[in-house]
Amino acid sequence: MPSAEPSILPRSRRREFLLFACLFVAAVLAYYWPVLRSGQTLCRRVLSDASAYFAFLPWDVFTRDCLLSGTLPLWDPFQGCGTPQLANYQSSVLFPFKLLLYPFPLTAEPVRGVPVLDLYFYLRLVVAGVAAAAFLRRIRISFTGSLLGALTFTFSSYLVVHADMSHLGAEVTVPLLLLAL
Repeated sequence: MPSAEPSILPRSRRREFLLFACLFVAAVLAYYWPVLRSGQTLCRRVLSDASAYFAFLPWDVFTRDCLLSGTLPLWDPFQGCGTPQLANYQSSVLFPFKLLLYPFPLTAEPVRGVPVLDLYFYLRLVVAGVAAAAFLRRIRISFTGSLLGALTFTFSSYLVVHADMSHLGAEVTVPLLLLAL
């Protein structure tokens, strides 16, 4: 008799989760298709902002260089007379999605056609949508209601307008935090 392995999600819920993931990848790609098709990037818009160009991007590059060299970025000697890097909440050194960025070059130049920072921006929206849908299903909202609620959250004016800003990391993790309760 085969032994059943314990699972976090039952099989039907896993199918729903995969369906939500596919739907949100498709929705984000469809929404941003004009940007992708035209060759523009969200990243270039971010880098046109002075705070992003002189603070956020250098922090990310410095963090990447430190982590790839095997050291923790505790102190950034390049900002003024030196500033805490790991303790700076805006640099978000240990933000889980940013950890996925660090193996790649952090520039506006594309890697296989799409800038890495753009993939990071799109990933946050997909995760926000899938987590919101999963949370709504957990509190027993119907599949259709969960999908509509999560689409509303993901494509709300706030998340869409700020999709390219680094502070959005906190907002997109709210559904994950609610799901963890």
